Amino acid sequence: MYAERGFGERDGNGSIASDLNPAGMRDLGILGGASSYASGLNTHGAVVGTAQRGDGYRRAFVYRPGTGMQEIGTLPGGRISSATAINDAGLVVGASDTEQRRWHAFAWDGKRMLDLGAMIGQGDSYATAVNAAGHVVGSVSIKGFEPMTFVYKEGVMTVRRRDDGLYLTNKITDAGLVVGAIYTAHKFQAFAVPSQAALAPQRSNPLDWLLITILISASGVVLYKLQRNYRMGLLGARTRFM
Repeated sequence: MYAERGFGERDGNGSIASDLNPAGMRDLGILGGASSYASGLNTHGAVVGTAQRGDGYRRAFVYRPGTGMQEIGTLPGGRISSATAINDAGLVVGASDTEQRRWHAFAWDGKRMLDLGAMIGQGDSYATAVNAAGHVVGSVSIKGFEPMTFVYKEGVMTVRRRDDGLYLTNKITDAGLVVGAIYTAHKFQAFAVPSQAALAPQRSNPLDWLLITILISASGVVLYKLQRNYRMGLLGARTRFM
C-alpha cells in the first residue's frame, strides 16, 4: 500500500485524519470530537494517530481497513494518549499520561498496554518508533537532568544520557539503526547510529540539514532534563542507564 500520513480538512472546525493512496484521500474519522490526526502506518494499511473524543480529551487510535477507527485507551488513571507508530505485527507505540499526570511511553499489542515509562522509574517518556522485531525507541525527560533517549528491546530498557546518545529519536530500522538528532555546539545535527552502541559523534556520519529539520518537527517530543544511574524495571525487565 502506498500512502502518506497526516490530516485533512472537513467542513466546520477541526482537522480529520486521512491517508493518501492511489484511490485518493480516505477520511479515517473521529472519536466524537472535532479533530484527529494520523502519525504512522504499516504495510497492511493500518494507521495510528490521535483523535479528540466528545469529552474533549485526546486518545490514541488505530484504524484498520474494514473495521474503522478503534480507540486504544490510556494507562491506568490516564486521561490522554497519543499513538506515533505501528509495525506490521500490529504493535502500536506512543505515550499516555498516568494517574500521577506524568507522560509514560507505551507499547500496545491489541490486548494490553505495556507501561514502558514505569521501567524507567521517573520523569516523562515518549515512544516515537517501533521496528519489525518490536524494538521501541523514544525520548525521556526528568526535571533537573540532561535529555536522554531510550531503546527497549527483548525485555531490556536502555536509557542513554545526552552525552552518549541521541537528543531526539525518530525511527528505528529493522536492522536496528536508530535515526535522530544530537544537540551540540548550540545546534541540532542528524545522526543514524546502531541501537546497541553508544553514540560517538566523531565517528558517526551526519545526515543533511533538511533531514534534521524533518526529524525535529516530526518527533513532536518536548524534551527537558534527565537522569543517570541503573535500576531494575518495575515490570521485571532490567533498565540500564548509560
